[in-house]
Formats: sequence, C-alpha cells, structure tokens
Amino acid sequence: MSVAVQIALTATPLAAYFYILGLFHAGSRPRLVSGPVDVGLMAFGLGGLVAFGPFGRSVLARLMGNEVGLLGWSIWVALVILWTLVLAGSATLRLSIYHLSPEELDRAVREGLTGVGGQFTPTIHGFEDARRGTGITVKKPSKLRAGAIEAYGKDPEVLIAELKPRLLEALAKYPQNPSRISHAMFGLACLTMLVPVIGFFRSNARAQNALRTLLESIGWW
Repeated sequence: MSVAVQIALTATPLAAYFYILGLFHAGSRPRLVSGPVDVGLMAFGLGGLVAFGPFGRSVLARLMGNEVGLLGWSIWVALVILWTLVLAGSATLRLSIYHLSPEELDRAVREGLTGVGGQFTPTIHGFEDARRGTGITVKKPSKLRAGAIEAYGKDPEVLIAELKPRLLEALAKYPQNPSRISHAMFGLACLTMLVPVIGFFRSNARAQNALRTLLESIGWW
C-alpha cells in the first residue's frame, strides 16, 4: 500500500469525524446521539488512524514483515471492524448529548424522567427509582460540552427506550448558539487533512515535481 493511500485512509476519516463534531456544536439545539452511533462515529474517525497509521503499520510489520499484502491488510481491517462492533454493542444503553451545559442536561433529564413514570430521586451520579430497581447515570458535559446518560438496573433497555423521545422533547427547550468548539473542530478537520498532505509533498520529490508541473500548466507557478 502506497504512502499516499495510507495518508488518505488515515486522515480523511479523522477529518470527517472532527467535521461532524463541529456540526453537532454549530446547531441551534443540543444534539442527542444514540450510544452505538456515537461509538461508531468515533471508531470511524479513529479507525483509519489505528488501522493504517503508525500503530497499524508497526503491528503488521511485526507480524508479517515489511511487505504486507492485501490479505494481511484485509485481516487487520476486519479485526478493527470487529472491535468497533463490540464497542458499539456495549453502548446500547447509552445516549450521548452534545452542545449544552451541565445544568441544562440535568434539567432536561429530570423533565424527561417525569414522563417515564415512577419515582426517580437524585443520586450522586444521576437518578434512581428504588421501587422499580432501575436508574440513570448522568455524565455531565465537560469543557467540550459533551455529556452522556446510561441506564442500569432492571430492564434498562426499556428505560432508555422510554426516556429517549421524552429527552428529545426536553432538549428542544434549550436553544443554543454556535459555540467556539464548533470552530475548533472545523479547524482541526482542515489541519488533519492539510498537515499530512504537506508532509507528504515535502518528503517526496516526485510529488513536488508533479505538483509544480500541474501549477505551471494552469499558470499558478
């Protein structure tokens, strides 16, 4: 696999992931994403880096030597995909929320739980219904304004399914302005694409000559 192809497979998914995060933080409302989708997006962004970046190349070099064929790359990519599916499956009880403050998430979860039924009381880490034997763990948004909730206890799948539409309604009541995080993510997306490309052209004389020829043909050199 050529260096140019490896750069494309490594940088493009990561740049797309940063761009998607930028869109999440650029909207007028908080964004709710199911756990498997959130894990899938993260794995898509980092998967290229793991599979085709320095880590993946070093692992394959130790296992198969410097010359890795199509079969070797295919097996390695299949293992990365399998790892992604396992992580996504473990996140079925989770909902990720972007683009809001910790206080807004806390109020939205409280409001969503009132529509679920039961007697949920605040705990150190979230809310719990002792009689029902179930609860919600709340991970407050950090400086990146991204939080999550996760159901536990008896029939957590039922609880998270009941809560999701009610939480969506509650989150709609908290309008947001595009945050600085969105600009930072868009900037990271651009840098993720530009830095490897610039490094490739600086270290590859043939690529430099090809680029110079192209620029001369269109009158830019």
